[in-house]
Amino acid sequence: MKEFVDYFWGEKNGGFDVLYHNMKHGLVSSKELSDHIRERCQIEENYSRALTKLSKSAANSTSVGTFAPVWQILKNSSERLSGLHMDMVHKFQEIVKDIQKYSEEQHKKHKTMKDQESGTLEVVQSIQQTTQLVQKAKESYAARCLEYEKFKRDTGASPKDVEKAEVKFKKALDDYKSLLEKYTNVRNDFEKKMLVSCRNFQEVEIDHIRKMKSFIESYAKASENNHSLIQQVGIFLV
Repeated sequence: MKEFVDYFWGEKNGGFDVLYHNMKHGLVSSKELSDHIRERCQIEENYSRALTKLSKSAANSTSVGTFAPVWQILKNSSERLSGLHMDMVHKFQEIVKDIQKYSEEQHKKHKTMKDQESGTLEVVQSIQQTTQLVQKAKESYAARCLEYEKFKRDTGASPKDVEKAEVKFKKALDDYKSLLEKYTNVRNDFEKKMLVSCRNFQEVEIDHIRKMKSFIESYAKASENNHSLIQQVGIFLV
């Protein structure tokens, strides 16, 4: 199995943000699945009502002639189908309730994760800021180095100007070294905390996928069982 700790180490250290928003999107997926099944419930309920209406229509058909007994069969089959579709509505509604309960648990879990991973978020922001400062210090050091070398080679430059350039060069070098040291410390802290966060986010993701899979399986099983019963009604008609 692929491990989150082997990925999400982008150049700009944006992996944490990707993992966090992926977790948050799980809540969106739960809501969308709930909405989908709820809409299916409405379709099945409307169909059930239409079949009930059709059953009443069959009951009002002519009761004389050789075809009269068939109307009773059609009436009964329509009633049976109506009931089966309404049974499916009830099963789907139970699944929707389970998803809603899970969504509430998700919301609480995400809040806990946000608090739990706040330390990683802080160090991610720190390393991003420090990386930018290191780059600026590197550019400043390179510029001061060139300036200092230029003054040393310039025979017309006064000793005072050379001295000033040297002071600026040394300051830029010290600043660059200091930031590199800070970056190393921040980087080490970032790697330690990011490893833990990757594992935590992967655990949440695995649990989410398993839960969503169980909802889909329940949904598919309810549909399959109901369709089997509906098929039996059709066989009875033949």
